[in-house]
Amino acid sequence: YGSAPAFMYEKKKGDVTVLYSEFKEQVEALGTYLYKNGFKDCHIAVYGENSYNWILTHFAVTTGKNVIVPIDKELEADDIEYLLRDSECKAIFYSNTYFDIIDELKEKNIDSLKFFNLKKLSKMIEEGREAIADGYREYLDADVKKDDLASIVYTSGTTGKSKGVMLTGENFAGNIVFGFTTKLVERAQRILTSLPLAHAYGCTL
Repeated sequence: YGSAPAFMYEKKKGDVTVLYSEFKEQVEALGTYLYKNGFKDCHIAVYGENSYNWILTHFAVTTGKNVIVPIDKELEADDIEYLLRDSECKAIFYSNTYFDIIDELKEKNIDSLKFFNLKKLSKMIEEGREAIADGYREYLDADVKKDDLASIVYTSGTTGKSKGVMLTGENFAGNIVFGFTTKLVERAQRILTSLPLAHAYGCTL
């Protein structure tokens, strides 16, 4: 599927199409950037509206033995602070749309939490590409097991504090296979994502 379209999304200058081969290369470059900057075997949050960069971040984190913590964009700063502390996140990727919430979070001094803007992934990807070209392979050679923790998805907290649900790579893969075998989705089908990516079902699709 390398030359087939993986994602299509809208920008002001027109539609953008990303091939599977391009997506794979960008995932590896961004993941390599994280490794080179000390983010290994740690939990990393992603916060923002649905976007290609959100998906790219999710894959770059989970395919390198790090753990993604998706955060619902409707949450308030205090609730997000709780999730970040509870999940022991070392970094958060965020959208400019919620800069006011991010400013509040920065004032809370959450255990040396690092902030990365989703709009600025291109520079990180370029640095990752350069590292790979120089022979750095630690991310590329990471031995990810099917039962490794991949994601911590928090519940809505209707009966108390939100609880982190631990999902492995096999959990996601199992859901995807189930979707195909039950004809929930068909191969070569276009899927319009309207569900929040921070929710497990939207992310699985």
